Amino acid sequence: MKIIFSPSKEMREENIFENKKIEFTESPFKDKTNILIDILRQKSIEEIESIMKLKADLLTKTYKDIQNYDKLKYIPAISMYYGVSFKELELEAYSEKSLKYLKDKLFILSALYGFLQAFDLVKKYRLDMTMSIVDKGLYNFWKKEINEYISKSLTEDEVLLNLASGEFSKLIDTKKINMINLDFKEEKDGTYKSVSTYSKKARGKFLNYLVKNQIDSLEEIEKINLDGYALNKDLSNSKNLIFTRKNF
Repeated sequence: MKIIFSPSKEMREENIFENKKIEFTESPFKDKTNILIDILRQKSIEEIESIMKLKADLLTKTYKDIQNYDKLKYIPAISMYYGVSFKELELEAYSEKSLKYLKDKLFILSALYGFLQAFDLVKKYRLDMTMSIVDKGLYNFWKKEINEYISKSLTEDEVLLNLASGEFSKLIDTKKINMINLDFKEEKDGTYKSVSTYSKKARGKFLNYLVKNQIDSLEEIEKINLDGYALNKDLSNSKNLIFTRKNF
C-alpha cells in the first residue's frame, strides 16, 4: 500500500531532521520544476498578482521568492509543509520504523514539483493546480509523469490510498491505478456532509495513525476508530471508505 497526500499553502523553512541520520533525496522531476520556475520568473509582479490572486506584502514576498528561487533553502518536503493536515503529524516523536514507513509509503502531490516523497528536498513556493501558467494547464503538464512514476512504484496487487484533496487526487488515472479513497463526513440531524477544515485535520490524524502503527492493509484501515471517526459501511463501497462521526 502507498498513500497520496496533498501539499499545503502554509510552509516553513525549518528542517526538523537536520541532526538525524536520514538520507535526503532529490525530487524526481527537477527539470519540469525548473521549466515552471522559469515561466514564473518571466512574469511581472502584476501578472503574478492576477494569476495567484495575491495582494500587498504576500504578493511582494511571493514575487521576490520566485525571482530569488535559486537562493532559497532546501527543506525535506515532510518538514516544509506545515498546513492543517501536516500539523497533526508527530514528526519529532517518530521512531526509525515510522520514518522508514513515511519514506517508503508517502507520496505528496505538488503543482510545482509534481510528485514528492517525504524526504525529497524542496524549496518553499506558492502554486496551485488551478493556476494558469502553462498551455493546457498544470493537470495536463503533470499527469503523464506522475501516473507513470506511481505505477512503477506499486506492485501488481498494491493499492494507492487516497488521503489527498480532490484538487490533487484528480491527477491520478484510476483506469491504470487501483486507488481507494478515504473520505471524512460529519453527521448532524441524520445527514452527512464534508467540512473542509475537519477533513484536513482528519487526513492528518489518519496519516499519523497509519505511520505510527505501520498500517499496510485495507482490512486494518477499516477497523480504525479515531477522533470519533469510524467506518460507515452504509456509505462506503469497494472504492470509497467513508468515515463518519456524530455531532460536529
